[in-house]
Amino acid sequence: MTGQLERAPRRTRVIGVVCLLFGAPVFAELIQSYLDITGKLGGTLFLIAFMAPLYGGVALLIREVAVRTGRGWPGRLLLAGAFGVLMPTWVDLSLWIPQSAKEIELWGDIRGVTIAGTSVLALSSWALGHVVMSVATPLAVVEGLLPNGRGRPWLGWFGITVLTVLAVGVAALIHFDEEGPDAQVSVANYAFSLALATALAIAAFTRLGRPLTPVEGRRTASPLLLGIAGFVLMFVFDLAPASWVGLVLVWGPPLAAGVLLVRCAPSPEWTPRHPVAFAFGVILERALIGFLVPTPPGADAGGKLVQNIVVLLLVLALGLLLRARTRDPVPELEPHAAQ
Repeated sequence: MTGQLERAPRRTRVIGVVCLLFGAPVFAELIQSYLDITGKLGGTLFLIAFMAPLYGGVALLIREVAVRTGRGWPGRLLLAGAFGVLMPTWVDLSLWIPQSAKEIELWGDIRGVTIAGTSVLALSSWALGHVVMSVATPLAVVEGLLPNGRGRPWLGWFGITVLTVLAVGVAALIHFDEEGPDAQVSVANYAFSLALATALAIAAFTRLGRPLTPVEGRRTASPLLLGIAGFVLMFVFDLAPASWVGLVLVWGPPLAAGVLLVRCAPSPEWTPRHPVAFAFGVILERALIGFLVPTPPGADAGGKLVQNIVVLLLVLALGLLLRARTRDPVPELEPHAAQ
């Protein structure tokens, strides 16, 4: 790490850390309203607080490493991919659970698309879901809200150490939860997933993880079109069936998004509003599709509807705030920051 960058103003750092800590679990777990605590305020607040050090902490640590080592968004996404792989294979072990204790619809079908005994559909959809909703989207949103913090470290070494310890601690609590469903996992399973996560993390520190090089004269799509693209691609991802065709549809949107953003981001016309618009399209789709998600076992249909409406209104308000906060030019400290 360079350690030479000036940290963001104190107020910006505090707001950024708090928003990312508690915003990441909201984006990752609550917007779709699929949990059995849906509609229950106490359970929802507990989940946010409990998962904040894991989801929000990892997002903050990925951001800090990327900023201090000159990684661009490609590097952030590769590190997020490593986290996404470890979540269902080492933390909650969901990839190795034959049957959901909560009888999640299509659980068996999702795990049925396998290669060499590993459910590639489950691993793909859950890992990519964490990349998008646990790390990338909250990062784009919070940085969009805080223009003074772009390209600057938010944490000192003490904060990095505390968040690392807390994130590992929460992960351990989830992993060793005796009340959780029994997982059927072998040493080979652990080794495979750890090797995959390690490869993704190492790739983040190669040329693949560097910021995209600006290309003079290249045009970019408008923020509106990027927002629509984010919405449509997330819609396709969420509606992918539990089948081999679904596996193709799960990978299609992130690959298409990668091609689109790699094509658009190097443009001199690219501003912080562009990635924020794409991220907002993703969030809006998740808020709306939550209305279509069946009421989870143990949840109340009326409470779920209320939560869906409240979430949608909050997302729309967030969109207005993001639009206002991304009008300013990119600070000189971080040229072409969105890459």
